[in-house]
Amino acid sequence: MRRRIERPTRVTISNNHLVLSRGHVDLTITPDHLAVLQTLTDKKEFVDYFEQKALINRSARNTFRSWLRREHSALWQGIYQVVHKVS
Repeated sequence: MRRRIERPTRVTISNNHLVLSRGHVDLTITPDHLAVLQTLTDKKEFVDYFEQKALINRSARNTFRSWLRREHSALWQGIYQVVHKVS
């Protein structure tokens, strides 16, 4: 039996959109939500806003939650660092 190689989620900013990519799936956070995220320095507020507002549909939330189960702290750190690097 072959084991799948798990690749980490890539977090980038492209054309003022926050893009999270894993395999053949991309989640895109719009510029207006990205602007709000850049103003949030408290990590709890950041996480709450990201999960409740920035992920604007159910399918995106479910996909993101499945990624979190695989790489929880590394994924949150990556998102937070990328969002605040460009602000």
